[in-house]
Amino acid sequence: MPDNDEALELRTVAVPAAVTVVRHAAIGFAEGCGAPAGLQHAIGLAVSEATTNVVVHAYVDRAHPGPVELRARRTADAIVVTIVDEGHGMQPRPDRTGIGIGLSTIARLADDLTLGRGAGGRGARLEMRFALAEAAAVAGVAQIAPAEEGGRPSVVRADLDQQAAGPTPG
Repeated sequence: MPDNDEALELRTVAVPAAVTVVRHAAIGFAEGCGAPAGLQHAIGLAVSEATTNVVVHAYVDRAHPGPVELRARRTADAIVVTIVDEGHGMQPRPDRTGIGIGLSTIARLADDLTLGRGAGGRGARLEMRFALAEAAAVAGVAQIAPAEEGGRPSVVRADLDQQAAGPTPG
């Protein structure tokens, strides 16, 4: 299990293949921290969404994509994952309201989400905090079970693997 001081840093070019590389690195780090499988899956999905946002939006106005950086660290009670780019930052879109599907998914998966600018005020920085199961149990926080929204299952923190697999026959 990584010490509190141990961290992961990965920097690569923001191309579609980077999504898989960054996701696997984040899941591997979470596994090394002793995170349960459901939390590993949540971290992987959130990191995948965040990295996809960088690939699709951060460098749209440039001839070549720039970097995407993954930073992960374990604290006493959480795994903190940060995705940073050097693109144009998060810009409001006149054709959309709200924060978009990717960010709303990340917000549901992470216990805390912080959006900001990257280093030197350039690009975007998305920090996600995922409480470790042991810390949640000590604090008396119960895992959230899947809920129904409009007759359809809503994917929430617990049972992500089961929800992703689809309905159970029977």
